[in-house]
Amino acid sequence: MKKFFIHFACALAASTLPSWGQKPATPAVMLEADTTGYEKRKLGTVSDRFYWGTLRKIDGTEMHVLLPTRYPGYEVAIDYFSTPPTNGEWNSRHWLKIDKCASMEVRGRVYETVQHKNKNIKIMALRLMEGPISLFTYVEARQIFLPIPLGVGLASPLLGIPISDKNHWYVRRKGVWTEISRRQFPQLMAAYLSDAPDLAAKVGNSLAGYLYNNMPAIIAEYNQAKSGAGG
Repeated sequence: MKKFFIHFACALAASTLPSWGQKPATPAVMLEADTTGYEKRKLGTVSDRFYWGTLRKIDGTEMHVLLPTRYPGYEVAIDYFSTPPTNGEWNSRHWLKIDKCASMEVRGRVYETVQHKNKNIKIMALRLMEGPISLFTYVEARQIFLPIPLGVGLASPLLGIPISDKNHWYVRRKGVWTEISRRQFPQLMAAYLSDAPDLAAKVGNSLAGYLYNNMPAIIAEYNQAKSGAGG
């Protein structure tokens, strides 16, 4: 039962992508009309769902292969298939280590390998939004989500994204990646948003709606303010 709940929660997490009224994650080019997808099962439990997509390696090579889509982020390696299953049986599975991957696009979802100058993170995170600050998330597949109430006006646009105390957040601004740690979040995030003093003050003072679990709303507010100011 525990395994079923974990996989069910992960499936719910990646079911849809939100819209925050700004530039969304770049949709994948539909390489072919694939509306079915293929389940890969393990010990009788659905472990992921694969669709045709593009996997880009760090050397610039692009591969048109069947890629996983179920989870909000992947770690260590990406498994993929070159051909769909035959008579219900999967053909040879391939693996590509995350540190050899640059990105993948599949079914409108964009994942990018997190780059950090001081850490070899080996995580491919789901890109939630683009803008002056791009936001990415990753949730460990073994974690059980405990959804956080988002309040009026936020639940609907965030439907399907597991905003909980299990999310790991990554931001990118001007090409520089930053991992947003839960530890000392108000101070660290306020400093990161110092060019938006009003927003930084809300975060620094831990006002309701400006906490670690509110990262999508915080980044959306920042991007909207900067876009509106032409910057």
